Amino acid sequence: MAEVERTKFVKTFLHPSDDFEVTDDEGTVYHPHAGEWVRFRSDMPWEIVRMPETMPNREYCPAIVRILSRQIRDWNWTSDDGQALPKPGEPGFDDALWAMGQEERGYLRNHCWDSAKAGEV
Repeated sequence: MAEVERTKFVKTFLHPSDDFEVTDDEGTVYHPHAGEWVRFRSDMPWEIVRMPETMPNREYCPAIVRILSRQIRDWNWTSDDGQALPKPGEPGFDDALWAMGQEERGYLRNHCWDSAKAGEV
């Protein structure tokens, strides 16, 4: 019997982040990740559908960071001061997800699978 080398493959898609917006109290709109992108796993993270809508924040926040840590395969996002954020698998990646603002984590959560292929949730 011929030996077959074990190889891993994760189907992904590239999501440009130009449409991420933050609005300040005066109504000024900012695009902090214009020109940046995130490469996500294409499959839907089933943990999301198991999460009850009334989940307390102390459980919800770690679950979302865990999901994003799985779904984000690569990115070129930068911090508020323009420094490159750690890549997935690098030290500090999960810490970068925890340090983000609510809007950024929400944006990543809303785009973390290929909805065109996964169907509506």
